[in-house]
Amino acid sequence: MPDTNQEENSSLRCPPDTGAEAPAGRAQAVPTGEPPVDAVIARLDGLDGLPLEEHVAVFEDIHAGLRQVLSQLDDPPETPDAGSARGSGVGR
Repeated sequence: MPDTNQEENSSLRCPPDTGAEAPAGRAQAVPTGEPPVDAVIARLDGLDGLPLEEHVAVFEDIHAGLRQVLSQLDDPPETPDAGSARGSGVGR
């Protein structure tokens, strides 16, 4: 019986086959379909032009950006009328 965890993990590591090929030796950030996430991980594409010792700072910045995107998911959505309805006395 195959190890389903191994299959799941390998599917997470492998980008979907889009038919486009990356230049040899260069990985590309795979779009997630979530614009805020894609904007953060797009910074990975700039690693090739940086010295190796600068990669850690980029990874830390990306990590912080992803944490910020995730923390915004916990924030309640803002409604334009939320502030005006409280003080209007409507429904009292």
